[in-house]
Amino acid sequence: MWGFEAKGRVTATTAAAEEEQLRDYRNPHIRITDERMFDRIHEVGERFQVLQHAFFHDLDTVVIAISDSQS
Repeated sequence: MWGFEAKGRVTATTAAAEEEQLRDYRNPHIRITDERMFDRIHEVGERFQVLQHAFFHDLDTVVIAISDSQS
């Protein structure tokens, strides 16, 4: 079983910030280890939400899906 956290970047400000972050990735579908999570998930609150899902439900994998107003 995997955990799932969905985030929407629908305002101009949040969409622009996400676009900036996505330029770092060649592939927007990446798998990161827990050690690299703090480098790859820029929003502190989102890091804790992912960790909460993993800890509370004893999961090895949690998916964070980030969409914008276009997709």
